[in-house]
Formats: sequence, structure tokens, C-alpha cells
Amino acid sequence: MNKELKPALLTRSELAFLMNKTNPNPNLAKVMKHNILSKVKTFINLELPLIKNKAETWPNLMVALRPLVNANINQVNADINFMPRAGLEPATVRSSASPS
Repeated sequence: MNKELKPALLTRSELAFLMNKTNPNPNLAKVMKHNILSKVKTFINLELPLIKNKAETWPNLMVALRPLVNANINQVNADINFMPRAGLEPATVRSSASPS
């Protein structure tokens, strides 16, 4: 059985925009850029820390996270400089920064 990968974070139109398969008008392009950036910020600042925390006790999840760890996601997070909306902070997530 051939399983097609389906987008999880971005819509198909957002993916097509990122792959330059569409040429939206400037207003739509601006909205799409905003939506994509918003989703990435939310993932990095809210969801990824929760996933990293859970990965400590879930070996298969740790294996799936390796490409993100290898890509130095902490630098990406610092570059975005985003604060989540009040009430969305992961309250029980421990810092994943390791001492150098």
C-alpha cells in the first residue's frame, strides 16, 4: 500500500506557495506569509517544547526529533524572538538547554 504523505502543519496552498508552484496576488501572498510564520512560531514556542519533554520517555518520538535537533532548532527559536499568547505557555516544560 502506497501511503501519500499529507501536510500536517501547513495547508496544501501554503506548501504550493513555498514551493513556488503558485503565484498569488501581493495581498494573498502577504496573508500566506503571515499565516505560515504564525504557525511556525506557535510550533517552535509551544508545541515543540512539549514534544521534546515527552520524548524523554518515548524513544520513538526521540528518533523522530533527531532531524530537528541536528538542525539546531534553538538558534531558529532565538532568531524568531516570539512570545506566545497569554495562557498558551507550556507550564511544565523543563529547559532543554544543555550546559556547554
